[in-house]
Amino acid sequence: MSDTNSDSDFTDQELDIIRATLVERYGHAVEIDLADAEMQLDPESDDMTICPTVYWTGEECHFVVCKTGKRRFYCQFFYGPDEMFGTGRLYYDDVFEAVASMLKLQSEHALKRRWTFK
Repeated sequence: MSDTNSDSDFTDQELDIIRATLVERYGHAVEIDLADAEMQLDPESDDMTICPTVYWTGEECHFVVCKTGKRRFYCQFFYGPDEMFGTGRLYYDDVFEAVASMLKLQSEHALKRRWTFK
């Protein structure tokens, strides 16, 4: 069964913060896509909740920020189904902190990854 987290859509201000943070990181505007993700928010339950999601790609990597509550964000980056990473923190209460933390961790990971694959 899927519930909808409809009261928690991204606000225009949150989307502006994400866009500005991406411009700061990449030096240019990055296209973001709005989507929905099905998430298991309660580990004690099999119920899935549909959460508003922002998705983008950069430097051969995919990024998602899911809004799981009014001021609650989950983020993850991945290169493919076998290479998925979080930040080590389950939820953030600030979208800037969520995006900035994920981008910083991905940047560090990308450096290590480049050395590993050379």
